[in-house]
Amino acid sequence: MPAHSNIHKGGSRLTLLRAVAAERWQDADVLAEAARLGGAIYLVGYSVECLVKCAAGERSGGLYLQEKFETHHLDNLMKHSGLLPDLRKERVLHTIWDAFVQCWGPHLRYRTGLFRGRDGRLFFAQITQLYEWLWQRTR
Repeated sequence: MPAHSNIHKGGSRLTLLRAVAAERWQDADVLAEAARLGGAIYLVGYSVECLVKCAAGERSGGLYLQEKFETHHLDNLMKHSGLLPDLRKERVLHTIWDAFVQCWGPHLRYRTGLFRGRDGRLFFAQITQLYEWLWQRTR
C-alpha cells in the first residue's frame, strides 16, 4: 500500500473507519500492557474519535463520512452522533467523556510523559470504557 492515499474530503467509508477503530484499540491495548501509556491513550482516544464519527455518519444516513464530520471537535461530533442523550444517562461515562474531551486531541502525538503510573492506567481504562460503549452503538 502506498505511504499516502488519494482519499478526498468526505471519502472515508464508515465501515473502514470502524475497522480502523478496532485495530487501533488493539494496538493501544498492546502498548498499555507494555506500560507505554502515552501511546496507548493517544490510540484508544483515536479509536473513540473514529467511533463517534461513525455514529455521526450513520445518523446522517450515508455510507461515507461527510466532510463536515472530518474534525477533531469531539463535543460537536457527539452532538451529531445522536448518542449524547444516552451518554448523559450514564453518569460515570458522561464524566469520563468530559475528562476525555478536555485532554485528548491530535496534539498528544507530539507530547511525551503525560500519562504515567496508576493515573495513566486508570485513564486508559476509562477511555476503554467509552470505546466499548460506543462500539456497542455503532454498526
